[in-house]
Amino acid sequence: MRIEQVDPRDDEAFGRWYAVLAAVEQDTRPGESGWTAQDQREIAVTGLEADTATGELVTLLLAVDGARDVGLGRLVLTTRDNLDRARVLVHVLPDERRGGVGTALLEGLLARARAAGRSVAGTEVDEPEALAGVSPAHHFLTRHGFDRALLEVRRDLAVPVPSQVLAGCLAHAREGAAGYDVTAYSRRCPDHLLDARAALGRAMSVMFPSGDLELEEEQWDAELVRRKEAMFDRMGRVYWAAMATRDGEAVAFTELGVSSHAPDRAYQWDTLVLPEHRGHRLGLLLKATVLGQLQTDSPATRTVTTWNATTNAPMIAVNERLGFRPNGTLSTWQKRL
Repeated sequence: MRIEQVDPRDDEAFGRWYAVLAAVEQDTRPGESGWTAQDQREIAVTGLEADTATGELVTLLLAVDGARDVGLGRLVLTTRDNLDRARVLVHVLPDERRGGVGTALLEGLLARARAAGRSVAGTEVDEPEALAGVSPAHHFLTRHGFDRALLEVRRDLAVPVPSQVLAGCLAHAREGAAGYDVTAYSRRCPDHLLDARAALGRAMSVMFPSGDLELEEEQWDAELVRRKEAMFDRMGRVYWAAMATRDGEAVAFTELGVSSHAPDRAYQWDTLVLPEHRGHRLGLLLKATVLGQLQTDSPATRTVTTWNATTNAPMIAVNERLGFRPNGTLSTWQKRL
């Protein structure tokens, strides 16, 4: 077996890397579209340069046994903030597990992380309900010295949400959100809200329920917002957003995205209400607003997926009121190098 570094600009090499990713994802969650090739390739190509536009340097690895691709690795190094951390991903084809492939890939990723001066490695594990806490990835990470730092429950929502349900949620939310203004938009943040969106991004990076994760504030600015939007366009992603303001101050936002290459499933991105403005039903108001946008603009979408920390009772209540139901877990793990 050998470990090869993959150039995402090489059609053949990247196609082989993505084929392993797609096979593992189908084994984990059969029938779901998962990450699209366009998503993964654009992230990797954008992350080739040390001065990457979105602040993430990306390395792809492929494990090859003879003529067969058997596993993959990915390393992400942030370049704007959290310079002590590395994000790693290891996937091995189901019939090739327990043969040393995953260990070889992980060792290669961690060696690169150490060489880059990183002292903490993190990764995520998606587990369907039947495998929650007992998946091969769970056992693999435990064996290699990782500790689970955060547990989130995945919830799925069937769409379209009945119009009377959505209208009821909006009416209930507006009763509690008197005095707040909401601006909804898609694809591109309005210029006059750009600095506010960046400020909310910085706040989100340290205010979300993060368990035992050790994170510092992300360095969002207006330029980063625009660079991310440009990358979404290249991926073929569309996103909808809503922001709440009061007396001209941005106090809450939410975003929801879908890939035009796999429009059947949308994903809830970030949602944040600043602490001093909680209790006014802003989370419900903003989420119901973007769901209405999604249902109007993306009729092919049939499911929305979101994740919430098990400790985030207010947001869980919002999602359950909208009709989200549990469908497995997402755990975040970390290891000191």
